[in-house]
Amino acid sequence: MNRDAYIRLTTLCITTMWLIAQITAVVGYSHYTPTSDSGYYLSLAYDCINAGSAYPLPHHIATDSYIANPGYINMLALCIALFGSSVAGLWMNVVLNCTLLWILFRVVRHTCGNTSSRIFVILFCLLPSNTLIVTSFMSDLPCTVAGTGALLALTFRGRKMIILSAFLIVLSNYIRPVGITFAVTAIVCILVHAHAARRLLWLFGSIALFLGMLAFANRLASGHTFLFSTTGGVNALLGANDTADGGYNPLVLAEGREGDIPDRLGYNVFQKDSLWKARALDWTIAHPYRFTALIPAKLYRQYFCDSYHTSLHEECAVGTLTPEGRMTPSFKRLVLLESIPYYFILLLAAAGLYILCKRGARARNFAAVILTPVFINIILTIATVGATRYHYPAMPSFILLATLAIVIRLHPTRRP
Repeated sequence: MNRDAYIRLTTLCITTMWLIAQITAVVGYSHYTPTSDSGYYLSLAYDCINAGSAYPLPHHIATDSYIANPGYINMLALCIALFGSSVAGLWMNVVLNCTLLWILFRVVRHTCGNTSSRIFVILFCLLPSNTLIVTSFMSDLPCTVAGTGALLALTFRGRKMIILSAFLIVLSNYIRPVGITFAVTAIVCILVHAHAARRLLWLFGSIALFLGMLAFANRLASGHTFLFSTTGGVNALLGANDTADGGYNPLVLAEGREGDIPDRLGYNVFQKDSLWKARALDWTIAHPYRFTALIPAKLYRQYFCDSYHTSLHEECAVGTLTPEGRMTPSFKRLVLLESIPYYFILLLAAAGLYILCKRGARARNFAAVILTPVFINIILTIATVGATRYHYPAMPSFILLATLAIVIRLHPTRRP
């Protein structure tokens, strides 16, 4: 058996085992109680199902702290309404996860060839988080599916594909407000090809059109004009206050603190978001050195491990944190153990980046395109807070760099 045939067979075997692992995980976790954001999103979805209306409902706007990922909440509510059980949301995750892998396979095959695309699939499937992500009700996966789908659309010619890409970028941002990651990446991808000005004009025009349609639809449904969730203000304040530590530390929202907004004021989610943004900006301007000093802590919390989905279930979260909110020693050991494939990929990615940077201007430009989602991910982290799962949209970039390190080792004369 030659090397290419061996890689094809290995890819098929690992992908099959990965699919079986996802199915097993859904069956195993389906009776667990979702907690944290996962449980909150599920409760919002049931609110909408019971009301027979789309998210957000009037009382969500009037009394909640923020609008949380409306695209995902409505997608989840529709899925549960159609199939009659919250477990359907987990099976939807399996479909989305397989779709994501297919999209990434096609993108890598288009840009780097068949061998690279297969090795990419192998590395993707080896990450435990890319299996366990199907066990919780989170917006990261569908957001990334839509965003990477937008990039795949750009690999085809024609205005229709640019319009489709624009639609998927807007959808991605409506599902989770990190669609800017894929929007900027799409712009960079267009800029490195011919006829960039014309293609960019079509992309910007289509995005503007779809944003206008979304704003109009939300205005009709809720009486308010908005394009995505309103979590920006609270996240900015969590990362810019006297008690900030780089991660999620809700002490700032306690009574009498900077983030406290008494119910008696009657502020809705939009007013709260504006107030939190203003307070975060005021603190940052008043304490620029302290804000800068928090950046390493934010990035550490963002990238130090790749194990987080088990903590999104009530039964699994027991005993994982100390009363001070820190990881218990036993849980930290488990997290580090589960993150070994992640560390391996990061090391390979560093090697891949080093190799590309040594191979001339063309390879360095290609590396810059690959790293665009990482740069945007870092900027968003610096502006808000770091959390392990927040690096998820940047992981395909790391996996692709790791893939190239392997492929170039196998074929030293091949150009990326």
